[in-house]
Amino acid sequence: MDVALTDNGGRAAAARTGGVPVVPWAIVLAVFWTLVAVLSLAWNIVQVRELVLEQARVELRANFFKDWAFRNWASRHGGVYVPVTPESPVDPYGANFPERDVRTPSGRVLTLINPALMVRQFNELAAEPHRVRGHLSGLRPINPQNRPDPWEAKALAQFQQGVEEVTGIAEIDAAPYLRLIRPMKMGGKCLACHIQQGYREGDLAGGVSVSVPLAPLNAAADRRVSALAAGHGGLWLFGLVGIGAAAASCGAGSTRTALSTMRWKSTRSARAQSSTPRSTASSRSMPETRSSTGISRPSRRSAGRAPRCWAALFRKPSSRSASASSTKPACSAAWRTMRQY
Repeated sequence: MDVALTDNGGRAAAARTGGVPVVPWAIVLAVFWTLVAVLSLAWNIVQVRELVLEQARVELRANFFKDWAFRNWASRHGGVYVPVTPESPVDPYGANFPERDVRTPSGRVLTLINPALMVRQFNELAAEPHRVRGHLSGLRPINPQNRPDPWEAKALAQFQQGVEEVTGIAEIDAAPYLRLIRPMKMGGKCLACHIQQGYREGDLAGGVSVSVPLAPLNAAADRRVSALAAGHGGLWLFGLVGIGAAAASCGAGSTRTALSTMRWKSTRSARAQSSTPRSTASSRSMPETRSSTGISRPSRRSAGRAPRCWAALFRKPSSRSASASSTKPACSAAWRTMRQY
């Protein structure tokens, strides 16, 4: 890479040089942080959906056992008498039931509401504000309104094989519902209406089902998921900003280090280039001089490159093997001679 000696060029080159080692670890850390955020969001969404289904199951069983208890109460009493009104007309399917219609001493006409009709009217009344649906379905129903739908028909077929409960998610009027159905056995008081169908006490007569709408629960879950997504998104962005700030800080430090290094190298190179001709000219302009003893001495500039101890020039050949104690005074004398120059 070409490095310019100008300040702007040096900064640009240093920035490029310092940014290279920062990018890999920053990218790896950002990818890792993204994976952590995505996995955390996915896990929380799954937990929210599971909680929605669990809440629907609790509500479903609560409504089922309430309807079951109400049906048992109605069956135990064999039905109730109510005034004949447009909302409670005479049951055409109970014509064979004894004392279906009675008249009070005051002249009011009362009609008998059998347990199945009581449960159906109760379910219709409860379904209006809460949209929870209950239904009695029979294998051979007298009232066509008690015919099973496709999901209930499959469940009734499983009851004939010994299954005691069926739950699942199915659509009713194009809306998702969590549904539960249990078998309904023929009781002794139920035979008053169904004995002509050939039933015996204890036979499988049909099923009691309850359906809880999932749309309100899913809407609440969607709001919860949106809040989780917004929170995870903000946390993810905060982490990316932190990673970017750390990468920028490391990059700035590397840039300053590289810029200082290049400046030092350029200054050193410039000094080397400027000192070479000056030293050559100085050596040419300062010839050797001779001392009073007749020994030539170098110039002042070349004296700096002379050996540290000039005693080697003044010692006799026989004194080279002398001890270090005899060398020290000779070195001191040589140093004094150098200072005179």
